[in-house]
Amino acid sequence: SKEGRLTDKEFTEVKKHPTIGANIIRQVRHLQEELPALEQHHERIDGKGYPNGLQADKISTIARIVAVADVFDAITSDRPYRPAMDIEEALDIMRMESGDHLDPKFVDAFIMVYSKGKIRPGKSSK
Repeated sequence: SKEGRLTDKEFTEVKKHPTIGANIIRQVRHLQEELPALEQHHERIDGKGYPNGLQADKISTIARIVAVADVFDAITSDRPYRPAMDIEEALDIMRMESGDHLDPKFVDAFIMVYSKGKIRPGKSSK
């Protein structure tokens, strides 16, 4: 809920959340298949993500799908440091991040499904 940018130290702490979340869920037997989504959803196609710097196909399919949804939600939701961006701007950002941050095939699939009206943004979205 902090306004403004995080310090390097704060961002280092924030980057621990995928591992912390996965460690919690690791104890829940019926959620084992979801672990890669939790643990890897901040990895990037170009290998510059966290927590493990995984690249491309080393990132699980479910995590690459969740990453696209997570980015869309983050962009189109109000944040303490900025208001929600409009949907077209979000889609443009996702297109720009396609291939570096996000898996292009899942960005394309998301945009196609969105254009058919199958995805509705949350209530803080414009």
